[in-house]
Amino acid sequence: MKVVTRNELHEYDLSLLMNDEIQVLRIINFFSDNSCQELLKKLENCNLLGRYKNAPLIKRIGRAFYETINNPKEQSDYFESATLWIKEIRKNCSPLITPIDLLRLVLDEAWIHGVNLATINDKKMFVGLVRKFSTGSYAEAHQDHLEWDTNNSDYDLKNQIACNVFLKLPKYGGEIIIYDQSLSKKDYEKNRIDGSYGINLDSSIKKTAIQLRPRIGELILFSSHKTHALSTVDDGEHVAWSSFVGFSGNDKPLIIWS
Repeated sequence: MKVVTRNELHEYDLSLLMNDEIQVLRIINFFSDNSCQELLKKLENCNLLGRYKNAPLIKRIGRAFYETINNPKEQSDYFESATLWIKEIRKNCSPLITPIDLLRLVLDEAWIHGVNLATINDKKMFVGLVRKFSTGSYAEAHQDHLEWDTNNSDYDLKNQIACNVFLKLPKYGGEIIIYDQSLSKKDYEKNRIDGSYGINLDSSIKKTAIQLRPRIGELILFSSHKTHALSTVDDGEHVAWSSFVGFSGNDKPLIIWS
C-alpha cells in the first residue's frame, strides 16, 4: 500500500486517493499545536460530550450516523439535531475554527466540484465527530460503508474516505492500522465478531497491515472501505476530530458527514 505525505491538500493527490491509486494521504501540520491545545481545553466544557454505549472507555462529542442505524428514534434525533450539533460545537470552540470546518474549506477549494454536507432523504447529516480513546481502549478491525448503513442513500459512492485530525496522542499505542482487504458486505458479516461491529482477521491479512503513528495536528486520510483498526491506547489519551468524505466520481461534488 502506498502512503503519500504532503504539506498541503491538493486535488491531484485527492484524486489518486479517491481512485485507490494511493492508499493513505498524510497532511502534516494541518492544524497547529497551539490550536490543538486550545481546542482540547474548550472541548472539556462541551455539553455534547458523551460515551459510546457499546464502548464506555471511548468518549465522543457529537454522534456517528452508524450509531443510529437500528434505532429509528435515535436516527430521527440525529437528523433533527445534526446542524444544531455543528453550530453548538462551532460556538463552543469560538473564536478558533474547528478542524472539520477547516477541512470543509480546504476540500472545497481543492476539489474543482466542491464539497457538500451529505443528506439522506433531503435531511442534512452531522459532521465533526470528536472521539476520545482513554488508556485501554481501542477500535476493532472494521470497515465503514455508508451504503451498508442505509437503504435510502442518495449517492452512488465509489469510495469513502476516513479523515482524522489528531489533537492529542498517548505515549504508546493509538496507531492506525490499515489492512489490504476490502470485504463485501456478505463476507464481512461472515467474519463479524459476535455482538461487535468488528471482524476476525485471517493471519494472511494481518501480514498486509501498515501501522501509522499520527502526529499532533496531522490530517490522515484513507479509504474506510479497507479494513482498519486503532491499536490499544497505553499511557495517555488519543483524541481525534473525524469525518467521512464520499466520492462519486471525478466530475461530481464530494460529500462529507460523520
